[in-house]
Amino acid sequence: MAARFAAYHWHTQHVDGHDMAAVDAAVRAPRPRPVARRSSCAAPTSATAASPGHGQVHGQPLGEDNLRLTKEAYGWPQEPRFYVPPEVYAYWAGRRGELAARQAGWQALLDRYRQAYPDLAPNGT
Repeated sequence: MAARFAAYHWHTQHVDGHDMAAVDAAVRAPRPRPVARRSSCAAPTSATAASPGHGQVHGQPLGEDNLRLTKEAYGWPQEPRFYVPPEVYAYWAGRRGELAARQAGWQALLDRYRQAYPDLAPNGT
C-alpha cells in the first residue's frame, strides 16, 4: 500500500503499529516540502497477535478460551471482560489539552471560512 501512495508522489512512512513511540514520532514528523504534498503512514498491527488462534479470529470474537489465553499472554486481568490498560487512559489524558486546542483551532478556521464563503461552507458543526 505504501508503494502505491509513493507512486502518487505522497510522502510515505512505515512504522510498527505496536510501537506507540514510533507511531507518535511518525505522526509528528515534519513533512517534506512542498507543504501541499500529501502524507501517509502505514502502521500495521495485529489486534490478536497474542491470541493462540489469531489467524482465525481477525474480525471475529476470540471465544472464551482464546480471550482468557490472550489476556494471560498480555498479563491483563481476566475481569473486566473489556479491559483497557491504565497506560492507555494516561496517554490520552496527557494529550487532552493539546487535542482540545487543535479542535478549537480547527473550529475557528471553519468559522472564518463560513463567514467568508457562506454559500460554500458545510452545514452543521
